[in-house]
Amino acid sequence: MKSALNKKIIILMLTATLFFGVLFMSACDRKKDANPYERDNNFVVRTVDTSDALEFHPVDFTPKYGVIFYVGALISPEHYAYLGEALAKQGYLVVIPKLDGNNALNGYTLNEAAFYKYPSVKFFVGGHDLGGGAAVRRTMECSQYVQGVLLYVPTGFSKQMYNADGSMIYDDEGNPVWQHFTTTTLPNPTLLLETDDVLRTAELKQEAAAHINGTKTTLHTLEESKSSDFSTHSATEILNPQRSETVRLTLAFLKSIVA
Repeated sequence: MKSALNKKIIILMLTATLFFGVLFMSACDRKKDANPYERDNNFVVRTVDTSDALEFHPVDFTPKYGVIFYVGALISPEHYAYLGEALAKQGYLVVIPKLDGNNALNGYTLNEAAFYKYPSVKFFVGGHDLGGGAAVRRTMECSQYVQGVLLYVPTGFSKQMYNADGSMIYDDEGNPVWQHFTTTTLPNPTLLLETDDVLRTAELKQEAAAHINGTKTTLHTLEESKSSDFSTHSATEILNPQRSETVRLTLAFLKSIVA
């Protein structure tokens, strides 16, 4: 009788141990999966081409984070599809605005439509070439809404000012008035990708460094790289090593912030 009772107690203890062990492991798994951006994902990507932007959406996943990416001078949004698809596969919503003449300076708008269209998404902003200058400007004007900044050989950190009638604005001494864009005093973490080609001169690199907060910047100079190769030369072009490295470094930077 006593032996049978002891067996029942042991069985109950083992059952309870197993139950709470499974419960603990389940809780650990839920904690581990709490942030899907910590793991490597491979979501199917749906491309949405609207009148305002080219968008890349991860299928069957609700993005918490996204990237707004401004194009380089005279480059169409589809030539950054390699980047949009790679980031969306990891779970980011990617929006590449269609700008006036594909020019980030002329096409820049004071209100970024994606902020209003997707209010629940926390956005990074980025850009290539003149689009990098636009990303700096967007961050300067909307720092509180920007999780971080992605800059690929950025230029265009100032814009000449015009009156409503299109005439240039001059100061009292007759000099054109320029608006300058900078994030040097802002806390937004920044990824800066530079190239080692001759077109990306020391002066251009110095100008970029002078307009961003160096203490918040992660800098990488890509070897055997060209400024033009941050975009593709055709919409269906296969990734080259520079673009593969760009994707890798960009995802690592994003993960360091959202994980």
